[in-house]
Amino acid sequence: MFKVTIAACALLIATVSATPFRDCGSTSTLTAVRVPGCEVLPCIVYRGTNVSVEYDFVSAVSTNTLTTDVKGVIGGVSLPWPGRFPPACEDVKVGDCPVAVAEPITMSTLLVLSPAFPSVNAKAIWELRDDSDSTLVCFEVTVKLL
Repeated sequence: MFKVTIAACALLIATVSATPFRDCGSTSTLTAVRVPGCEVLPCIVYRGTNVSVEYDFVSAVSTNTLTTDVKGVIGGVSLPWPGRFPPACEDVKVGDCPVAVAEPITMSTLLVLSPAFPSVNAKAIWELRDDSDSTLVCFEVTVKLL
């Protein structure tokens, strides 16, 4: 009973602090996205800072590796995120790699916002891919970069 109470409290906290998102083709079940301080869109983020992006999903497939791909859509033009992300298995906070079918996973990634970035309104599209480069998770969040 105690475990059920703790799980219910954790779910309530995650729900209250969830960031609105649009699923853009996840094959796994994406249950929540969290960007601290963003409960309504657009998310206000600041150049020269680091932003934590967390998300929860239940995997539809097994995979040994995970790869993060982030794009920004500005004025209808899709641009790749500058730089490279470390292997996404390093960002797993709940669960582990290799990922099993039906395994609940929580990812947490630190996104570095360069002070050289322009102030823009954009859509951030976040993808997580498996061993075969298939999309496990895809979500979109509208951001205002100041």
